[in-house]
Amino acid sequence: MRQLTATSSPHIRSHWLSSSIMRDVILALLPAAILGIWFQGIRALMVLGLCVVSCGVTESFLTKRAGLNGAELLTGLLLGMSLPASVAWWIPVTGGVFSVLVVKHLCGGLGKNVFNPVLATRAFLLLLWPLQM
Repeated sequence: MRQLTATSSPHIRSHWLSSSIMRDVILALLPAAILGIWFQGIRALMVLGLCVVSCGVTESFLTKRAGLNGAELLTGLLLGMSLPASVAWWIPVTGGVFSVLVVKHLCGGLGKNVFNPVLATRAFLLLLWPLQM
């Protein structure tokens, strides 16, 4: 009779690093981001930039390291792509800080968070500023 062993996840391991996976996802999202900027104009670029920069600055401030692994950049890109181009500048900045600080770090960290940082942040922003969202 074969004995089963219970172990914690992940059960399937790979040689891929999370930073390389994040880079691949960012590269896959770039055509959609470029088309969004093309159709929505410079305001969409501003929203994307504010989200990415606020997520990156918050992550580097919290972890006290300059080398980022790409997860915060991906979070910023996804958050910026989910926001309307007409929002005020403080909404993407607030969203980026909330996404990394509250949803990612306070709820477990990379790969351990309870909620998706982008979707939880979108719900948070929708709760605070429903008319602008």
